[in-house]
Amino acid sequence: MKLFLLFLLFIFIFNFNFYKAFINFNLINRFMRHNFNESLVFNHDITINLSLQNQDIFKNLNGFYGLIGPNIQMNSIPNEISNLNEKKSNIIFSLYDLFTGDGLIQGVFFDQGKLTFVKHLIKTEKVLYERQNGKIIQNLLIKIIHGILNEFGIFPNLYGTANTAILNNGLKNYALFERDSPYLININFQNKNINTIEKINIENLKHFSGHSKSLKNGNIETIDYRIFGKKVIYYLLNSDLKIIDQFEFKFKYIPIIHDFYSNDKLLILIDSPLKINPKKLFCKIPISIKPNENTYIYVFDKFNKSVETYLCDSSFFTFHYSFVEDFENNIFIYLSIYDTFNFNDLKINGKYRKIEINKKTKKVTIIQNPELEKYNLDFPIPFEDKIILRNYEYPRINGFIIVDKLTIFKKIFFENKNICGEPSIFYLNEIPYLIFFNIENNLDLISFLNLRDYQIIDINIPCNLNLGFHSIFLQK
Repeated sequence: MKLFLLFLLFIFIFNFNFYKAFINFNLINRFMRHNFNESLVFNHDITINLSLQNQDIFKNLNGFYGLIGPNIQMNSIPNEISNLNEKKSNIIFSLYDLFTGDGLIQGVFFDQGKLTFVKHLIKTEKVLYERQNGKIIQNLLIKIIHGILNEFGIFPNLYGTANTAILNNGLKNYALFERDSPYLININFQNKNINTIEKINIENLKHFSGHSKSLKNGNIETIDYRIFGKKVIYYLLNSDLKIIDQFEFKFKYIPIIHDFYSNDKLLILIDSPLKINPKKLFCKIPISIKPNENTYIYVFDKFNKSVETYLCDSSFFTFHYSFVEDFENNIFIYLSIYDTFNFNDLKINGKYRKIEINKKTKKVTIIQNPELEKYNLDFPIPFEDKIILRNYEYPRINGFIIVDKLTIFKKIFFENKNICGEPSIFYLNEIPYLIFFNIENNLDLISFLNLRDYQIIDINIPCNLNLGFHSIFLQK
C-alpha cells in the first residue's frame, strides 16, 4: 500500500507523457526484462496420416477438438521438486507458473477422415509486448509496478494470458483468462487454422471470468472480482458483449473466484477463507487457505434479486462446480473441494464431494464417499446422466472416474499415459467418445475412448504436446 501511495504521488508530480516516454526508454526496459531469445511461432499445423481402418472410422466426423492452456510442454512438470534448482527456466514449480503461462491452443480439425493438428499462440498484449521488448521477469514487485501502470493505461496487462478456456456463444469464439478481457479468435474450418482477431474491451467491465457461461439465447454470464474491495460483480451481457444487468456481492475474504455456478434461477458463489500469509510474502502469490475458518456460500435468486448466505464451519476452496440440485427445502452442490490450497505448489488434492444446504435451518453439511476420497478428482464434464472426472496422481493425470452423483460408475486408469488436459465428448454413429491429448512411452497421441465398450484408439501426432486446461469440441 505504501508503494502504491508513493507511486500515486509520483504520478501527480509528473505528467503521463513523461511516463510513457520513460516506459519506452531502454533504461527501464533493461531493469524490467531479461533477454528473450526464443522465436515466436504463432501458428503451426501438421497433417496427420491415418491408417485405412482409422480413415474409415472417422470419415463421418467433421469438427474441431481444441485444448487451451499455458505455452508449457508436458516434460516441464518435474517428477519431484524438492531437490530441483529453481534457476532451471524450463521447469514448472507452482500453480502460479501454470496460471501465468502464455495462452496456446492445440487442436485437431476433422474433415471426412482427414485430420489436421494445429497449434496457435494467442497474440495477447503481453505476448506482443514481450516480442518487442523482452520477456518480463517473474518477480512480484515488478508485477505490482506493471499492474499499477496498467491501471493508468500506460502499460499492457501482463496478467492477461488468455490460457484458461474457449467460450463459444454460437456465433463467436473467445479465449479467456479471469484477470483480463476476452480475446476474439477465429477457428477456421475451411483453412484449418486458428488466428487471434483482437482483444475485446468491454465498456464498464475490466475482467471477464475464465468460466463465463454462454446461454441458449446467445447472452453471456460472467463475473469480475475486486481483490482490494473484497467484492464480486455478476454481469449479464448480450451477444455483442454489452452489459444488460449486474449485481454486486460483498465478500468476507479475498475474493479469488475461478468458477461460479449458474442456472435459469440461481447463481452460486463460494467465499473461501483465503488470506495473505506473512510467511510467504516473497513467494509468487502469498495467499493460501486459512485453516479452521468458516466458508460462506452465497445463493443469488435471479428473479427477486435476493441473496441467501449459508455458513459452512470448515475451510475449503473450489475450482470447478459439477452440477446443482435445487429442491423446495434443500440445495445439493456437487463439486471438487480443496481442504488445503497453495498457489506456490503443484501438489494439490481435490476431493469430489456433495454440499447439502438446508434452506430452512441454513445448516450446511459436506457429504463424502470414502471410495472417492482415495482419488484426486477435478475438471468435471457432464456425460448423459453422469459426470466424468479426471484423476491427478502427481506428476501426471493418469485416468478418469465416471460417477453417478457420489457413486462410482466406472474407473478408467492408464498405466503409462500422461493426459495433457481436459477431454471432450463427441458422438460418432451414435456412439459417445471421450477425446483427449496424451503422452505414452514418449509418443504424443490423440486418443478416442469409446464410452460404451471402453476400447481406445490412439493416433500418433508428430509434434510435442503442451499441458492444457479446458477443452472444446465444435461440431461442423
